[in-house]
Amino acid sequence: MDTATKKKELVGKRVRFLRSSDPYTKLQHGDEGVVTTVDDFGTVHIKWDNGSTLGMITEEGDRFQLVK
Repeated sequence: MDTATKKKELVGKRVRFLRSSDPYTKLQHGDEGVVTTVDDFGTVHIKWDNGSTLGMITEEGDRFQLVK
């Protein structure tokens, strides 16, 4: 299974924010949210519980983990 397919399987899953290369995000380590979509570029779009949204680009160092 390729990486794009694996990422698309994340839609609807809860995740925990670890870090981002976005200098403007106010998200903090440990914030949680739900994956809403994965675009054709592989960006994982997440609606965070604090009301924020952020597209996570793992290829640029953004990190999150699944919440079990």
